[in-house]
Amino acid sequence: MNNGYPGNFIVVEGIDGSGTTTLSSRLEERIENSVWTNEPSNGYYGKMLRDSLSDEDSPNGGLSDFFMFLADRDHHLREFIVPKLEEGKTVICDRFHASTLTYQKDNVENRLGVPIEHFADKCTHYWMEEPDIQLLVDVDVDIAKERRELETKYEKEEFLMQVRRDYLDLLSRKDNMYMIDGTTPIEEVVDQAELLLSNEGII
Repeated sequence: MNNGYPGNFIVVEGIDGSGTTTLSSRLEERIENSVWTNEPSNGYYGKMLRDSLSDEDSPNGGLSDFFMFLADRDHHLREFIVPKLEEGKTVICDRFHASTLTYQKDNVENRLGVPIEHFADKCTHYWMEEPDIQLLVDVDVDIAKERRELETKYEKEEFLMQVRRDYLDLLSRKDNMYMIDGTTPIEEVVDQAELLLSNEGII
């Protein structure tokens, strides 16, 4: 365990349409003493974010989105994730900090001219929690498009292709991130994830 809490913190990442919600919710069904959550969260800031992401008239990107995601994460950690970890629960989160580093990369780097990881680390240095393990569900954008109707401002095809490349770059540099082949049937995807979690001593 990385965080020093009795519970484990599992994060499932991937582009829209990759199956992160399906996998994370199915893992909660299989893993004893676990709870499921997601980002944007169901908290105050998360609800504001969801409204913004689904509103075609909302401002398109910019640093405001980045800071809204961080505000939601701070609240999510304090009010849900950390208390559950302290109780000894296994917390399974559909998306977390890696989503910010990939989906918000252009917003930050185009505006500030600095790498998003450096900027995000400075913004969250005193309160961020590192997942024990991150599962990257990888699929081609074409497959993701077939699985869902892409609706929000962060779900355009060209944009998602770049997000996938950024996820794969993170995968090559993060010791706690592992790839899951999201192109197989869902039961096989869940089996892959469960075996990996077991081999890594998470469950």
